[in-house]
Amino acid sequence: MKDILPASIETFTFHRHSDSVAAVVDHAFASTFQNAVAKAPSIRWFICNRREETDVHDGYDPLDRLLDAREESLDREAKYGEVGEIVTRAGNPDAYMLGYYKEPAKTAEAMRNGWFHTGDRGYVDEDGFFYFVDRIKDCIHRRGENISSFLIEKAVNSHFQVMESAAVGVPSELGEEDVKIFLVPCPGETILPEGIIDWCVQRMAYFMVPRYIEVMGKVPKIETGRVQKFILRSLPNDKAWDREKEGYKVRSR
Repeated sequence: MKDILPASIETFTFHRHSDSVAAVVDHAFASTFQNAVAKAPSIRWFICNRREETDVHDGYDPLDRLLDAREESLDREAKYGEVGEIVTRAGNPDAYMLGYYKEPAKTAEAMRNGWFHTGDRGYVDEDGFFYFVDRIKDCIHRRGENISSFLIEKAVNSHFQVMESAAVGVPSELGEEDVKIFLVPCPGETILPEGIIDWCVQRMAYFMVPRYIEVMGKVPKIETGRVQKFILRSLPNDKAWDREKEGYKVRSR
């Protein structure tokens, strides 16, 4: 098993069989539904993208290498190393749900082409190991870049003063979004925003470095522990430290 994820989202690996890929998942991505079914012995996984054209190759799923090669508008299998949506399906249809309660349109979208679309972005390497990148809805769009909130949080959480963090995109006056990070300090620690930015500059691309930093006692979560990022996105920036207003410049290296 490769150490590809931090302790907050457990590492995972896949054992190959002759007719399926059996998933052994301690804490499967961020999809609530997928957490319940990921340990089924015949779940098959791969990465897909919606794009106009693709080259077909021998993929990591032994039975279904792409969804439909004839229709350009349908999901296609992503190449090794290419980021796409993680999709799964089971050899036994009963291993999955019949549908979302009274939401047929949502069910059709999630289960299109016979695959459950997890809403998780990731990629797979040539050894067949899957890497989680972010929830699709949590991806931050800044100046033409698609930024993983997960990777920002992973870097920030490694700071000795930070107990927990949550990164979100907030509207930018230049269009798209700016990066905002909410921090929960460790007990007895006082976080200086400049110190967090210095930390980030050394650990991520310049366009990922947060513009806004807001310290709070705790981040809102649901019962399962997932952060309610929609609440964080709705909060104003009047309590946040703004590095652009403070004159802290971050340049590409």
